[in-house]
Amino acid sequence: MSNTIVLALDGTEQSPGPVRYAKEIAHDRDANVVVVHVKELIAGRAAGPLHTDEDVRIASVRSQVADLRAAGIAAELRTSSTLRNPATAIAAAARRAGADLIVVGGTTHGALTGALAGSTPQSLLHTSPCPVLVAPAREVAVAANRDAARTPVAA
Repeated sequence: MSNTIVLALDGTEQSPGPVRYAKEIAHDRDANVVVVHVKELIAGRAAGPLHTDEDVRIASVRSQVADLRAAGIAAELRTSSTLRNPATAIAAAARRAGADLIVVGGTTHGALTGALAGSTPQSLLHTSPCPVLVAPAREVAVAANRDAARTPVAA
Protein backbone atom coordinates (compact mmCIF):
# COMPACT_ATOMS: atom_id res chain seq x y z
CA MET A 1 0.00 0.00 0.00
CA SER A 2 1.21 3.45 -0.88
CA ASN A 3 -0.87 5.26 1.73
CA THR A 4 -2.17 7.72 -0.84
CA ILE A 5 -5.68 9.10 -1.07
CA VAL A 6 -6.94 10.79 -4.20
CA LEU A 7 -9.46 13.50 -3.38
CA ALA A 8 -11.43 14.55 -6.46
CA LEU A 9 -12.73 18.10 -6.22
CA ASP A 10 -14.49 20.17 -8.86
CA GLY A 11 -14.52 23.41 -6.88
CA THR A 12 -18.28 23.48 -6.38
CA GLU A 13 -18.58 21.23 -3.38
CA GLN A 14 -21.71 22.24 -1.52
CA SER A 15 -20.73 19.81 1.15
CA PRO A 16 -17.57 19.72 3.21
CA GLY A 17 -17.95 15.94 3.16
CA PRO A 18 -15.29 14.90 0.63
CA VAL A 19 -12.59 17.05 2.21
CA ARG A 20 -13.64 16.07 5.73
CA TYR A 21 -13.59 12.35 4.96
CA ALA A 22 -10.23 12.56 3.18
CA LYS A 23 -8.78 14.57 6.07
CA GLU A 24 -10.00 12.08 8.70
CA ILE A 25 -8.75 9.06 6.78
CA ALA A 26 -5.41 10.72 6.02
CA HIS A 27 -4.91 11.45 9.73
CA ASP A 28 -5.88 7.90 10.72
CA ARG A 29 -3.61 6.25 8.13
CA ASP A 30 -0.85 8.88 8.06
CA ALA A 31 -1.59 9.12 4.34
CA ASN A 32 -0.76 11.66 1.68
CA VAL A 33 -3.58 13.33 -0.23
CA VAL A 34 -3.43 14.01 -3.94
CA VAL A 35 -6.17 16.46 -4.81
CA VAL A 36 -7.32 16.06 -8.41
CA HIS A 37 -9.21 18.77 -10.27
CA VAL A 38 -10.35 18.00 -13.81
CA LYS A 39 -11.31 20.89 -16.05
CA GLU A 40 -14.06 19.76 -18.38
CA LEU A 41 -13.66 21.08 -21.91
CA ILE A 42 -16.01 21.41 -24.84
CA ALA A 43 -14.87 21.05 -28.43
CA GLY A 44 -15.99 22.69 -31.62
CA ARG A 45 -16.80 26.33 -32.27
CA ALA A 46 -17.34 27.08 -28.60
CA ALA A 47 -14.13 25.33 -27.58
CA GLY A 48 -12.96 26.03 -24.08
CA PRO A 49 -13.93 25.22 -20.51
CA LEU A 50 -17.39 23.76 -20.02
CA HIS A 51 -17.90 25.85 -16.89
CA THR A 52 -17.64 29.62 -17.23
CA ASP A 53 -16.64 29.91 -13.56
CA GLU A 54 -13.55 27.69 -13.93
CA ASP A 55 -11.28 30.36 -12.37
CA VAL A 56 -13.48 30.44 -9.26
CA ARG A 57 -13.56 26.65 -9.12
CA ILE A 58 -9.77 26.21 -9.23
CA ALA A 59 -9.35 28.98 -6.63
CA SER A 60 -11.72 27.08 -4.34
CA VAL A 61 -9.78 23.84 -4.86
CA ARG A 62 -6.47 25.60 -4.12
CA SER A 63 -7.98 26.95 -0.89
CA GLN A 64 -9.08 23.44 0.11
CA VAL A 65 -5.55 22.12 -0.55
CA ALA A 66 -4.15 24.91 1.65
CA ASP A 67 -6.62 23.93 4.40
CA LEU A 68 -5.44 20.30 4.22
CA ARG A 69 -1.83 21.41 4.50
CA ALA A 70 -2.69 23.68 7.43
CA ALA A 71 -4.16 20.60 9.13
CA GLY A 72 -0.76 18.89 8.84
CA ILE A 73 -1.60 16.68 5.87
CA ALA A 74 0.85 16.25 3.01
CA ALA A 75 -1.35 17.41 0.13
CA GLU A 76 -0.61 18.24 -3.46
CA LEU A 77 -2.80 19.48 -6.29
CA ARG A 78 -2.83 17.87 -9.72
CA THR A 79 -4.94 19.30 -12.51
CA SER A 80 -5.90 17.93 -15.89
CA SER A 81 -8.42 18.57 -18.65
CA THR A 82 -10.78 16.29 -20.51
CA LEU A 83 -13.37 16.36 -23.26
CA ARG A 84 -14.97 13.26 -21.79
CA ASN A 85 -16.14 12.00 -18.44
CA PRO A 86 -13.96 13.36 -15.59
CA ALA A 87 -14.05 9.92 -13.95
CA THR A 88 -11.62 8.62 -16.56
CA ALA A 89 -9.10 11.35 -15.71
CA ILE A 90 -9.59 10.84 -11.96
CA ALA A 91 -9.06 7.08 -12.29
CA ALA A 92 -5.91 7.69 -14.36
CA ALA A 93 -4.60 10.10 -11.71
CA ALA A 94 -5.27 7.47 -9.04
CA ARG A 95 -3.31 4.88 -11.05
CA ARG A 96 -0.36 7.27 -11.47
CA ALA A 97 -0.40 8.13 -7.77
CA GLY A 98 -0.69 4.48 -6.70
CA ALA A 99 -3.76 5.46 -4.69
CA ASP A 100 -5.35 3.20 -2.12
CA LEU A 101 -8.61 5.15 -2.09
CA ILE A 102 -10.50 7.79 -4.08
CA VAL A 103 -12.76 10.20 -2.20
CA VAL A 104 -15.36 12.07 -4.24
CA GLY A 105 -18.52 14.03 -3.49
CA GLY A 106 -21.87 12.60 -4.44
CA THR A 107 -23.71 14.10 -7.35
CA THR A 108 -26.47 16.62 -6.85
CA HIS A 109 -28.10 15.62 -10.15
CA GLY A 110 -31.52 14.10 -10.09
CA ALA A 111 -32.11 10.72 -11.71
CA LEU A 112 -33.01 12.16 -15.13
CA THR A 113 -30.14 14.66 -15.29
CA GLY A 114 -27.73 12.03 -14.01
CA ALA A 115 -28.85 9.63 -16.73
CA LEU A 116 -28.39 12.25 -19.44
CA ALA A 117 -25.28 14.05 -18.20
CA GLY A 118 -23.62 11.16 -16.43
CA SER A 119 -22.37 10.88 -12.89
CA THR A 120 -18.70 11.05 -12.02
CA PRO A 121 -19.09 9.00 -8.79
CA GLN A 122 -21.09 6.35 -10.65
CA SER A 123 -18.50 6.16 -13.44
CA LEU A 124 -15.66 5.95 -10.91
CA LEU A 125 -17.20 2.80 -9.47
CA HIS A 126 -16.58 1.16 -12.86
CA THR A 127 -13.20 2.70 -13.79
CA SER A 128 -11.35 3.11 -10.51
CA PRO A 129 -8.24 1.05 -9.78
CA CYS A 130 -9.04 1.21 -6.03
CA PRO A 131 -11.98 1.59 -3.63
CA VAL A 132 -14.13 4.73 -3.99
CA LEU A 133 -15.70 6.56 -1.07
CA VAL A 134 -18.61 8.75 -2.15
CA ALA A 135 -19.40 11.46 0.39
CA PRO A 136 -23.11 12.33 0.61
CA ALA A 137 -23.97 15.29 -1.63
CA ARG A 138 -26.61 16.68 0.64
CA GLU A 139 -24.63 16.54 3.87
CA VAL A 140 -24.67 20.32 4.46
CA ALA A 141 -28.40 20.67 3.86
CA VAL A 142 -29.17 17.77 6.21
CA ALA A 143 -26.88 19.16 8.93
CA ALA A 144 -28.30 22.68 8.53
CA ASN A 145 -31.88 21.40 8.82
CA ARG A 146 -30.97 19.31 11.85
CA ASP A 147 -29.32 22.31 13.55
CA ALA A 148 -32.26 24.57 12.70
CA ALA A 149 -34.67 22.07 14.25
CA ARG A 150 -32.65 22.19 17.50
CA THR A 151 -32.55 26.00 17.68
CA PRO A 152 -35.39 27.45 19.75
CA VAL A 153 -37.45 30.12 18.04
CA ALA A 154 -37.70 33.39 19.94
CA ALA A 155 -41.26 34.54 20.55
